[in-house]
Amino acid sequence: SGLEDFEPAVIDAWLEDRDPADAEAALEAARREPAFTPGTSWAYSNTGFRLVGEAIANLEGEPYATILRERVTTPLGLDDTRVCDERPDDPRRARIHEVAEEGFEVSRFDRMPGFTSEGGLCATIEDLVRLPAALAIRGVLPEPAIDRVLSPTPLSTGLAIDYGLGVRLGDVEGHPAWGHTGGMGTYWAVLIHFPEEGVTVAVLQNTEGAGEDALT
Repeated sequence: SGLEDFEPAVIDAWLEDRDPADAEAALEAARREPAFTPGTSWAYSNTGFRLVGEAIANLEGEPYATILRERVTTPLGLDDTRVCDERPDDPRRARIHEVAEEGFEVSRFDRMPGFTSEGGLCATIEDLVRLPAALAIRGVLPEPAIDRVLSPTPLSTGLAIDYGLGVRLGDVEGHPAWGHTGGMGTYWAVLIHFPEEGVTVAVLQNTEGAGEDALT
C-alpha cells in the first residue's frame, strides 16, 4: 500500500502519556501521502493490518475480537488464541522484562493496550504450533484464500515479493518454509512451518539479554 507505519507514533504516545493504540492513529497514517505508489514496492507496515481489521469490524457490525473468536479461532480449535485486550489480566499471560541495574524489571511495553489485528493477539505456544495444520480445516477459510496467503505478492514492476498476505515466505537451509516474526521492546515471537516435512517450530521470548534471540 505504501502507507506509513503508524506503530512508532502510538508506541511513543504510550510511553509518554499511556495513551492506548487506536484506529484513529492508523487512519491518520493512511491520510498522509504514501511512501510509494501502491503496488510498485513493498515495505512492512502495521497500518494496513489495522485498517483491514477495522474494515472487517465495520462490515460485520461487531468488534474484531468477537469476529476472530467466533469465525476463526473457535472453529479451528485454537481456544487459547484471542485479542489480548479481551483478557488483559489473564494470570497465564507472560510479563515482558528488560534488564535493570540488578536483575530484571517489568518492561515499559508490558501489556500495552489497544492493538488488535496489527499484532494484538495472545496465544499459547501450543496454539501457535497447531495453527498451520488448523488452517487446512475446510470451511473456515476457503482454499483460494489460503493459496493467496501463501503466495508471493506480485508488484506492478514484474517482481514478486517473498511475502504473502501476512505471511513471510522463503526457506531455511534449502527447506521451503513460511511463517512470521514479531515483537516490541524486549519480547519476540517466531513461528516457522516447513510444509514438506510437516514440522512447525515456535519460539517465544519475553526478555532481552538472552544467550540467543528468538529467531536464531
